[in-house]
Amino acid sequence: MAEPLKEMFNAAYFDRLARTVQGAYPAFDVPAFHREVMHGLAGRELNARMRHTSITLRKHLPQDFRRTVGVLKEVALEMPKGYTALLYPDLVALYGLDDPAFSLDALANFTRFGSSEFAVREFLRRDLEGTLHVMRQWAEDESEHVRRLASEGSRPRLPWSFRLDAVVRDPRHTRPILTCLRSD
Repeated sequence: MAEPLKEMFNAAYFDRLARTVQGAYPAFDVPAFHREVMHGLAGRELNARMRHTSITLRKHLPQDFRRTVGVLKEVALEMPKGYTALLYPDLVALYGLDDPAFSLDALANFTRFGSSEFAVREFLRRDLEGTLHVMRQWAEDESEHVRRLASEGSRPRLPWSFRLDAVVRDPRHTRPILTCLRSD
C-alpha cells in the first residue's frame, strides 16, 4: 500500500528543512521549530500540513518579510523540488499581500521549484488588474515555469483552490495571457 501524500511533510522532511534553514539563517531555532511543526501533525491532511508549516516557519524567521523571503530563496536551492516546495509561495501568499511587487517577483522565483499557481490567486483576489498586468509580463518570460504560472495561476477554476469569479464572469481578463501563450 502506498504511503499517503500527506507524509511528504513528515519528521524527516522537517529535520532536513530545519537544517537547511539554519544554514541560511543561523539564528533559526531548530529544536523549537521542530517541536512546534510536529505538534498535531498526525491529525492534519496534506494541504493543512503545508499551511501549518508555512505559519510555523514564519514565526521562526526574521520579522522583516523581505529578509524571510531571502532566506527562503536560499533554502529552495537546497531542498527537493515538487509539492513540498509549494511551502515557499504559500508563505508569500500568507504574509506578502501588502508588498505585492516584491511578493509577485518572489512567486515567479519560487514557481520553478514547485508551483506558485495557488499562491498567486490570493494576489488576484486582492488586485485582479494589477496582478494580471504582472502575469501578462510573465507570459513572455524566458522560463517555461514562469510562463506556466501565468496561464495556470489565472485559470478561472483551479482544483484545490477558489474560483476567480471575475474571470468566470468575463474571461476576457485573461485573453492577453492566453493569446501570448497559445503557441507555447
